[in-house]
Amino acid sequence: MLNIDSPLVEWWLAQIRAQKTPGSYAITQAVVMSAMDIAPREVAVISLYGVAVTLLSAALRLMRITHLETQRILFAVLNETETLCDIAGQGDITQMASWAPASDILAALHVNAWTRLFSS
Repeated sequence: MLNIDSPLVEWWLAQIRAQKTPGSYAITQAVVMSAMDIAPREVAVISLYGVAVTLLSAALRLMRITHLETQRILFAVLNETETLCDIAGQGDITQMASWAPASDILAALHVNAWTRLFSS
């Protein structure tokens, strides 16, 4: 268990225990990283790495891809991390948005597919 002496972390845990919030992973991660004084650029690097590893782990389970291929892809993605962080660092909070039309389309097709990998 992470032991951080931080009023922010203590407050966040109290909110979860009181069931005032479900304590989502993303917000908990942000609270902990803030309490640990992790610099914004380092947070971006950690987040990019986490997304890459998550997607590659799913690909390894769902696709015909080997662990060696996933490592090659991860290495290539990590080589772009500095550039991606530079681009992200040029914006501000008003420019933040999510946009993943391909994921939305694939999710919609998956719901109505005759065979599905997972039932919902």
